[in-house]
Amino acid sequence: MLTQEITCPYCNSDFTAMVWVDGSCEKCGGNYYWSMEFNADLTDGWHAIEWDRSRSIYVASTLSNWKRVRSFIDYFKKVEIPIAFDWTAYGEEIFSVGAPRDLDPVSLREKALCEYNGVSTASYVLVIIPGGRGTNFEYGVAYQRLKDINAPIITILDETEPTTPISFHYLPGVQRLDNVQMVIADIFKHFGIDSKDINVDQLMC
Repeated sequence: MLTQEITCPYCNSDFTAMVWVDGSCEKCGGNYYWSMEFNADLTDGWHAIEWDRSRSIYVASTLSNWKRVRSFIDYFKKVEIPIAFDWTAYGEEIFSVGAPRDLDPVSLREKALCEYNGVSTASYVLVIIPGGRGTNFEYGVAYQRLKDINAPIITILDETEPTTPISFHYLPGVQRLDNVQMVIADIFKHFGIDSKDINVDQLMC
């Protein structure tokens, strides 16, 4: 089958893709699909790749919560919900592998851009408490998009014991839920998946 070298416009990673087989970037989860382009008089046509992350989910949480986030991401992948960006590899490096925290400014900027592009293009943003400083930034980016025509749905999953409430989590347009089943049902509805397929047993709850 014909293949083509592709550069992801979101994270600049290079990979080989099969022509006419839709897929996603393995590094950042950007979705692509194939189409035909023609010259002005329609005498010649060629295959072209289009990118779209307007129907995808971004899961935000504190870095140390990477295992739980990954369980959600793996779950979403199994039901074919596109992932805007999976950042859990960073958490695994630090908290599981024991790698030192990355302090290189260039590397940190690249990681931040991948996460920013993910949260700023996803159609559904799930914030899992506990959150950290990065989570608060991602939530802020998502909330600013509520002014857009293609606004994201923002859901905060907070199952913690009642503590001092964070006022920004109660802004208009944000829904707070404390039940995983309800969260998954809402996500399934957004992505047009039959709710009878819901089974949260594999999630870290």
